[in-house]
Amino acid sequence: IVKAVVFFCFWQGVALGIMAYMGYVPSTPHFSSDSVVEAIQELLVCIEMVLVSVLFHYAFPVSEFADVQTIDRLRQNDHPDGLREHMRKLRENVSDPFRVADIRQDIQYY
Repeated sequence: IVKAVVFFCFWQGVALGIMAYMGYVPSTPHFSSDSVVEAIQELLVCIEMVLVSVLFHYAFPVSEFADVQTIDRLRQNDHPDGLREHMRKLRENVSDPFRVADIRQDIQYY
């Protein structure tokens, strides 16, 4: 899916560039035709990303990456502390890419 998105965006940009070169995309008093083409390209990419996110939901279901049965069991109050612990670990994993301590440590010691 990712390769298809990159491939499609590239050729979409080429097609829009050709349309601008041939005069199909007019300039306005405030924007050149290149700026209009760039804005159209960015708008189309945003719309396409919404569609691709839906496709990703079906291509990579959560059940392949998480133990859905365990999470459901924890949610049914079988283990209230277990769910709390699970959510704590989830928050740690989500926030891990934003921690800069390891980068600072690498700079300091290397």
